[in-house]
Amino acid sequence: MRRAAARAGLGFEFFLMEPNGRELQELVALVDSGALTLPIDGRFPLDDYAAAFERLESRRSKGKVIVEIGA
Repeated sequence: MRRAAARAGLGFEFFLMEPNGRELQELVALVDSGALTLPIDGRFPLDDYAAAFERLESRRSKGKVIVEIGA
């Protein structure tokens, strides 16, 4: 993934997080400011959660798969 990003002139970082309120606030601030963008592959209503999981399990998603609750 890192090499593919470099060929496209992009950066790539992989990280894992543990629950931490302060760090989550920092991430939210980055997203809100536009400094960090999250690619969205698809949005699914809660009633269609099975389709959302099918998309995840297909390994073809190109971003986050969102299940919307009460939207």
